[in-house]
Amino acid sequence: MIEAHFSGRRAAVRDVELFVLEDTAFHAGHYKTSVLREMEGTGHLKPVNPPPKRRKGTYPDPDLVLDFA
Repeated sequence: MIEAHFSGRRAAVRDVELFVLEDTAFHAGHYKTSVLREMEGTGHLKPVNPPPKRRKGTYPDPDLVLDFA
């Protein structure tokens, strides 16, 4: 659902979380550790200008912008 909703767009982590909370039946915390991590690993999303020490597959900053393929 996340991929379909945000495909071809840029959105902050907080916007993705809001979508998950309001428009899906899923728990807000789970999407970061599974869905976003998997999407980044497969190239379906790319963080835009992430902090230098950010570990791939982590999304601690709600203002981090993600570019969805």
